[in-house]
Amino acid sequence: MGVNKTFRFTERHALRFSAYAYNLTNSVRFDPATLTNNSAVTNPTSIGLYSGTLTKPRVMEFALRYQF
Repeated sequence: MGVNKTFRFTERHALRFSAYAYNLTNSVRFDPATLTNNSAVTNPTSIGLYSGTLTKPRVMEFALRYQF
């Protein structure tokens, strides 16, 4: 998702502000290949834990651009 806003100072000068967000909802998709399936005898607390995700965390980017 991205938004832009341009502020005009004169006919030839302007300042543009931009903001972009990747994975805006910060949704997580777990990687089924990283599911631990150890036996309950060795370590019962680590059964069914995921150690990796398929998605990246939310990233936000801001920019200013001066036009003349």
